[in-house]
Amino acid sequence: MTSTLQKAKEELAHYRGSRRCCQLAELSALLHTDGTYGIRGHEGNFLVTESSSAYTARKIYTLIHSLFEVETSMVKVERNSPRKGNVYKLEVAEQRGFHQMLNELGVLDPSLDRKSVV
Repeated sequence: MTSTLQKAKEELAHYRGSRRCCQLAELSALLHTDGTYGIRGHEGNFLVTESSSAYTARKIYTLIHSLFEVETSMVKVERNSPRKGNVYKLEVAEQRGFHQMLNELGVLDPSLDRKSVV
């Protein structure tokens, strides 16, 4: 059974905003529903999101690359339990432009303090 949130994410995945502000809002919404901000000690910060929908994962990947000049990895992971099926994991490691991206998406405030966990 598909949840209301999953249906909304699927609809967003097929929508293409024409203005940068609309694309930022789309990406922010998708990351705030699926994303996690973390710290890996000496390796620095990272942003990761997982989606069971290939359309949603592709949308997030496309928006990140059209809005920001950051490298992103995306892998397909097969889950065994408790929920079976594939999940698409996207990760952005700390790099040039990373903090600016998080700031524009509403994860960090201008002083680069964590405002909310995505």
